[in-house]
Amino acid sequence: MSEQKPRVLSIDDNHANQALIRQGFGSKYQIDFEMNAEDGIARAVDTLPDLILLDVNLPDIDGFEVCKKIRLKDELKATPVLFISALTSLDDRLQGYKAGGDDYICKPINIDELRSKIEVNLASKQKTSSLQAQLRSASETAMTAMTTNGETGLVLNYIIDSYHCGTCEELAVLTFNYLNSFGLNSCIQLRTQQGRHNYSCKGQLKPLEVELLTEAEYSDRIVHFGNKSIFNTAHASLLIKNMPIDNQDLYGRLNDHIAIALKGTNEWVNTYRLKECEASSREVKVSNSISLLRDELRDIDISFNNYGHEMKQLVDNLIVELEQDMIAVGLTEGQEERLIGIIKDNRNRIDDMQDLSDEMEQRLLRLENSFIEATH
Repeated sequence: MSEQKPRVLSIDDNHANQALIRQGFGSKYQIDFEMNAEDGIARAVDTLPDLILLDVNLPDIDGFEVCKKIRLKDELKATPVLFISALTSLDDRLQGYKAGGDDYICKPINIDELRSKIEVNLASKQKTSSLQAQLRSASETAMTAMTTNGETGLVLNYIIDSYHCGTCEELAVLTFNYLNSFGLNSCIQLRTQQGRHNYSCKGQLKPLEVELLTEAEYSDRIVHFGNKSIFNTAHASLLIKNMPIDNQDLYGRLNDHIAIALKGTNEWVNTYRLKECEASSREVKVSNSISLLRDELRDIDISFNNYGHEMKQLVDNLIVELEQDMIAVGLTEGQEERLIGIIKDNRNRIDDMQDLSDEMEQRLLRLENSFIEATH
């Protein structure tokens, strides 16, 4: 396939000049001709030539005014304009420069000079276009880098802020706020020791959304279907319902950002699960301690009660034996009554100690309940 020829527009009402230009450059350039200013401007807008040869002395509008009109067109602002004129003074050249011209050649036309000027101006235009393209590319790259850095900052802030969340619901709200900064609607499933926790930025999840998130636990890391995507980790699955598939640059960046953010989410859930295990282990230990305390208190109570009953029985037996042997001892009636009275008083004290045992039992029960409440 041959390289396309540069396109040149000649606006000149002189047929001899047109013929000279056609003969001198027709094989090297694709040349269009117009005889007046109005048609010349219209052809320039329509074809967007690489260079314009413009006669100053046109029949309807002079070439300087034509150049000014051409420069008002955004698509023609950078197109080189070469004036061809019989006017040779410095003032005429300055007027051409002020009108927006790039070069100036005097009549009669010297074909070699014109060829040189056309080549120089086309090369300059090509170099300028290349530099502008590089500048646009550099600007776009810089803007993309700044945008990406800003988006990365949002990811880092999300991960940092997540460690201030105390519950799964707080983490879900933080996730929705982060995704909302990109205009994304989502729902999420967090999997802890206590079960699956499902949340939606719109409130209640649809049954099918719950099913998708649950099944996603065993799917690939990222699953795309239409404008929806599911991102998965071990302990969290995220459904995005409106990915920007019409903007591939943003779509690609969001895939990376969300995957990184969800890794932070997964680490939060993993930490939460470890805390759940520690709390469960602590509850088991506390429960075992309470059970041991209860058994010990019960044994103490039983031993204390048995001891009290044995003491009362010993005293009762002692009273009976003393009453039987009192005559043989030879005590007077008053002494007998006094001795029996002392023993009965001590028995009553044992009864009082039994009542104290019951009160002690109630106090120990209150202590047990207080301990249970303090450890839950």
